[in-house]
Amino acid sequence: MSLTTLALFLISAGLAFACSIGNRRVVSTIRDKKARSEYAELLEYVDTPIVRLFYSSSSRCLTKLDSLLILGRRDEARALLTSTLFGRHSLLRNNPELLVRAFYFYADDGEKEKAEKCLATLSSNRSGDVVESCQEYYEIMLCGSSKYINKMLELLPKAKIGKLPQLYFLLARQYENAGDLDSADKYRNLLQADVRLSTVTKSKATSKETQR
Repeated sequence: MSLTTLALFLISAGLAFACSIGNRRVVSTIRDKKARSEYAELLEYVDTPIVRLFYSSSSRCLTKLDSLLILGRRDEARALLTSTLFGRHSLLRNNPELLVRAFYFYADDGEKEKAEKCLATLSSNRSGDVVESCQEYYEIMLCGSSKYINKMLELLPKAKIGKLPQLYFLLARQYENAGDLDSADKYRNLLQADVRLSTVTKSKATSKETQR
């Protein structure tokens, strides 16, 4: 091995090590800010030079999007999605995770055309459960469908606790679409009870953690 080759190898190894350390530092800081619910500070942090250098563009965008939504700044979240997914020179327009987040954002806001675009792009690049779930959500929320009621009722007994709220919500919406308001109220009440239980459980866990 020549001296030049050895020098290049050592430089490359050094750069790789520095990038690894930098990335771990950034990830650790982001995790800590999320744990402390410091989302306003997190928004500022993800635009700092060190984060731009050691954190991917897609990860920065997703972190900003989540922070904006948690802070209730939906107009800014919408502007971020518009520039990221529909901008002329955007490099992230085909990012699957971002497309999924954007799809649910637009579907929840009733923006059918943009939700369709996200779903179409996602479907052209991926297949499987994620796309299937998005398609069902699109039909229920934006097309008034109730055809998935039986399927979701069958899923309820074996659903994990974290999946129950979504099933309750979609069942309530489908029964509402079908004009069965009593059943819609039933699953809406189950959803509210599940949310209250989850809130109490999280509160107790936080209290115990604080006392340690």
